[in-house]
Amino acid sequence: MIAFGANLDEPEMRIQEAVRLLRTRIPDLVLSSLYTSAPMYVEQQPEFVNAVGVATTDLGPNELFVVLKSAEYQIGRRPGPPNGPRTIDLDLIAYGSLSYSFYFEDGAGLLIPHPRLGERRFVLEPLQEIAPELIIPGHPSLSVMVEKVRGQELRKMAHARI
Repeated sequence: MIAFGANLDEPEMRIQEAVRLLRTRIPDLVLSSLYTSAPMYVEQQPEFVNAVGVATTDLGPNELFVVLKSAEYQIGRRPGPPNGPRTIDLDLIAYGSLSYSFYFEDGAGLLIPHPRLGERRFVLEPLQEIAPELIIPGHPSLSVMVEKVRGQELRKMAHARI
């Protein structure tokens, strides 16, 4: 499962671009509706456009992580302040029933499931939309997790999925 987020440089278009790039490597990628959310952690920035995608792939978790980071770079993401504004953010939030941690030589880490998954309505609700029965290792059901974050601002966008 991949979380998509953007709040700079026409965020909807950046997510569309990310989906097009990723479908070259993950053809059966299914995307949720688009949502808007208030920024978390660093509040003085534009609101985000978010979505979640699910797919099957023969890519391993490390290889998929590299594909995501490469797509971010191709779309124009460059290093910036943690949790700050970005042209695109692609997070590998879960990978089947795998619990996994790996650190790359550059210090980047890959933790599956994503360590902040349970605190983010902008990930949980779109995920529930497209995979309501999904079980995430070490977590309660999606419906229980969504209820815990129900107070966070999230709005489904009026137009259709990408």
